[in-house]
Amino acid sequence: MTSIRLLIGLFALTLFGQAPAVPKGKALVISNAAYKKLPPVVVAGSDARAMAQKLAGLGLAVTLIQDVEIDALARGVDAFVKSLAPAEPALIYYSGYAVQDKGESYLLPLSFEAGGADPVEFSAYSLKRLERFVEGKKPGPGVILIEAAPLPPLLSRHFGEPGLALLDLRTPEMLLVFSSLPGQNAKDPGGRAVSYFTQAWLDEFERPWTSLDGMSRSVKQRVSMMTAGTQSPAEMSTLVKTFAFRPRPPQELEWEQLASSRDAEALRSFLQRFPGDPLAKLAAARLEEVEWTQLGPQPNAAALRQFLGRYPGHSTAAQTLQALDAAEQASRKDGILAVLSRYSKAYSEKNLDGVKAARPSLTAQELRTIEQSFRMAKSLEMALVPRQEPEITGANATVPCEMRVEMRMDRSAPPPVKQQVVVTLSRGNNGWVIDTIR
Repeated sequence: MTSIRLLIGLFALTLFGQAPAVPKGKALVISNAAYKKLPPVVVAGSDARAMAQKLAGLGLAVTLIQDVEIDALARGVDAFVKSLAPAEPALIYYSGYAVQDKGESYLLPLSFEAGGADPVEFSAYSLKRLERFVEGKKPGPGVILIEAAPLPPLLSRHFGEPGLALLDLRTPEMLLVFSSLPGQNAKDPGGRAVSYFTQAWLDEFERPWTSLDGMSRSVKQRVSMMTAGTQSPAEMSTLVKTFAFRPRPPQELEWEQLASSRDAEALRSFLQRFPGDPLAKLAAARLEEVEWTQLGPQPNAAALRQFLGRYPGHSTAAQTLQALDAAEQASRKDGILAVLSRYSKAYSEKNLDGVKAARPSLTAQELRTIEQSFRMAKSLEMALVPRQEPEITGANATVPCEMRVEMRMDRSAPPPVKQQVVVTLSRGNNGWVIDTIR
C-alpha cells in the first residue's frame, strides 16, 4: 500500500502545483473505489478528484486519500485534524460505501467484508468518531460531506436499512451533509462521471454565497431535481456565522454599497481601482447618471458640453444642448436685429448719444460728420434692412444690409438713397454693438 504521505505529495505535484500562499482553510478528500470483496464504486475516484480540484481552486490546502484500508484512513484523518488550527475552516469529503448499524454510521475501508469475522465497529471507520475529532478542534466552520454510494445487494442484505444514521452535533459552526436521507439509497449515477450529490456541490462552489446554509439548501434542491425526487440529501447544521469558502470578490461587496450611491468621487475611485471588472460598466453608468443629475434641471451650454465630452452617447444631454444652442442662436439673431433697429431709430431721431451707444467704435471724424448731417437736415430717416440671415461666429457677426437714407434739407423731398452695405458687429457684456458699416 502506497503511503499516505507519498499519495499527498504526488497529488500536489501533478494536479495543483504550488499550494496557495495563504490557504483559506484545509480540506481532506477521501475516496474508496477499488473494493476487494465488494463491487467497485467506479465513480468514487472521479468524484474525489473533481472535488479535490475544485477545493484547491478555491484556495484550500487539499489532502487527497484514495483507496485506503482502515488503518491508513484513520491515520489520514488523525493527521488532518491535528493539522487544523482553532477556528480554521475545514472540509472533509468522502466518496465510497458507507453503512449504518445499530444507530451508528461507518465508512467502509477497501478490504471490508460483509459478514466477516470482525464486527463493523472494528472493521470500518466510525463517522461519529470522525465528527467528534473535528468538533474537538472547533473549526470555523467544519464541514463534512458524505457521498455514500448506493449499496449493492450483499451490503443491503447484511445491514438492512439503507442510508446513514443522523448524528447529534455538539458544537456550533458544524455542517454535516449526507448524499441521501436515512432509509434512502442514493440514486445510481449510471454512466455519469460524477455522482449527483457531488456534482451539485461542485456547481455550488462555482457561485459566491453568503452562507454555507444557503449552499446546502441549494444542493438539496439540485439533487432532488436531477434525480426526479428519488434522492434527497440529509443535513445536520449548527452553523451560526456567515461563511463562504468562495467569498465574494471585494469589488462585489463594495458595489453593493455603491449601486445606489450619489457619491461621484466614490464611483470614480471604484472605476480607477477595478477598470476591467464587469461591474465597472455598472459603475460608469451610475456615475453618468449621478453627474447628469448634478447638472440640475436647467444646465447651461458650457456644462452640457463638458458633460458630453465625457459621455458623448447621452441623448438627453445632446438634445438639451441642441435646444439651448438653437435658443442662443435665435437670441443672438434677435439681439443683432435689435441693435440695427436701435441704431436706425437713433439716427432718424438725430439722437447722437443713441447712435454712439449702438456704435461705440465711431471715430471723432465720423461723429463730426454725423453731427453736421443732423444740423443740416430738416428731417432724416435712416434704416438698416438685413438682406440675409446674420452670419454669427462666436462673439462676432456680419450682416449684409440695405441702408436706406432719406434726408430733407427743405420742403422738397428727394428720393431715398439706397446703398448695399455689410454691417459687422461684436458682442460684449452689454449685448451686441455695431463695429463698422461698409
